[in-house]
Amino acid sequence: MHVRLPILRSSGWFWVSLTGVILLSRLCHVNILWADEDYHLAAAIQMLHGKMLYRDLWYDKPPLNAIVATLFGAWFGWPLRIAGTVIAAASCAVAFRFASGLWSRREGYWAAGLLAFSLIFYLPAATIPLEPDTLMILPHLAAVYLAWKQKPLAAGLVAGLAFAMNIKGLMVLLVCLVFAPAAWPLLLAGFLIPNALLLGWLVSQHAFSAYIESAWRWGLLYAGA
Repeated sequence: MHVRLPILRSSGWFWVSLTGVILLSRLCHVNILWADEDYHLAAAIQMLHGKMLYRDLWYDKPPLNAIVATLFGAWFGWPLRIAGTVIAAASCAVAFRFASGLWSRREGYWAAGLLAFSLIFYLPAATIPLEPDTLMILPHLAAVYLAWKQKPLAAGLVAGLAFAMNIKGLMVLLVCLVFAPAAWPLLLAGFLIPNALLLGWLVSQHAFSAYIESAWRWGLLYAGA
């Protein structure tokens, strides 16, 4: 017990410091609303007022981005930045677990620290806002980690959540297949579950055709241009 205490203390200080630095970096942007995050908040605000995505308002991204924003009331300012801190710190924790499993705790700390550094300093306009690419980091890491742990159903579920945030999530599924190729039926089943539920929700709200038009047809035209 006496031998473990210094390790626990150093580990605790690492995570407190890392989370504190991420929080400080986000609070430096507390009075800034980036262009890549404002319309997700606007869509979430409309949802909180009873409107339906795609059917009642234009929205060109998969639905889970706006749904995530409703979890903190779609508030800008400090609630938005604290939500960003939680997601960034959770991403670092998954990176720590993944690297620790591949190598050792030392590499885990390096992975978490370097990811935190990148999420702060890489490009603030891209890493500070809660937008699809940033939101997808957490399920991306978690899905590949679970595939490496040979938990294909769970990996597929998380990859499906990534796809429900960003169509690039399809690439996450392909990476999971690299780590668990023989378990592709479970991976695919897990991937389909959250997306089938979301599509069923859209169909039940008479928003499916508008979703295809807004998120896929116009979204792909925008990406192509």
